[in-house]
Amino acid sequence: MIYRKKIPPIDSSLSEALINDGWVKIKEPRNLSAAVAASIPFMVMNTVIVISFVPSVRVSLGSALGMLDNGGITLNINFRLLLYAFAFFVFLLVHELLHAVFVPDFISSKKTFWGVAPYGGFVSTTEEMSKLRFVLASAFPFIVLSIAMPGIFGFFGMAGGFVTFLAIVNAMASSVDILNLALIAVQVPRGNRIVNNGFETYHRRPRNEGDYGEYN
Repeated sequence: MIYRKKIPPIDSSLSEALINDGWVKIKEPRNLSAAVAASIPFMVMNTVIVISFVPSVRVSLGSALGMLDNGGITLNINFRLLLYAFAFFVFLLVHELLHAVFVPDFISSKKTFWGVAPYGGFVSTTEEMSKLRFVLASAFPFIVLSIAMPGIFGFFGMAGGFVTFLAIVNAMASSVDILNLALIAVQVPRGNRIVNNGFETYHRRPRNEGDYGEYN
């Protein structure tokens, strides 16, 4: 992976090369703002899933709402709050790195970029991958950080308000990822390869008809 200060923009020359090589662009939002707006139903759905299927989140959220009703929550700026802020920032970075683990040879890849932004971080790649790998890359942060993490903390009796907060925020932040997953699931045939170019996504049948490895 290569460090970048900003998310790499769409490479128009790469788009042209992909189209000339038989790749087909899917129908999708043209930029991040449009993607966030289109993903609002998934934001609601993800949050409902976490609250419904992770008991520790449901219990902790209920306790927090009860404290609000009783006027029991106060905000003090202290070392612990700063620590929570730092942990939240690291949490957002982890979300992006969980996407990266499904990029082929992501550590040594010269087509994969990562960076730190005010909202946490980003990972961007133009590496070609299978449909299954793309779906797993899209869903993995939501599964790990909003379902598995609070579930494990809850099992050990450690799912407090901060863990619940992280799980729900991650569920909401994963809405664009789940939107992308849905677009790929609907528009890309099984066995096709996928490549991203900024906010553009292309797909094509494997050049070698025998190359249908779903995970490669």
